[in-house]
Amino acid sequence: MVAEIYLEHQINQNLYYKWRDQFLANMDQVFIDEENITEKLNSENKQFRKIIGDLSVELKKPTSG
Repeated sequence: MVAEIYLEHQINQNLYYKWRDQFLANMDQVFIDEENITEKLNSENKQFRKIIGDLSVELKKPTSG
């Protein structure tokens, strides 16, 4: 099964195990940072909404010329 992954993605067996070991060593960080990620995404969402609002106002302004 794992050998099929090497062949399908054309990677070396050692590289696969290196990636696997890195993932397993750090996978707990995904759950630790979940709240921070949510806060960051909400903050970015607010910023994007403000930018979109500002751009919408600019587009509605009459052009002089």
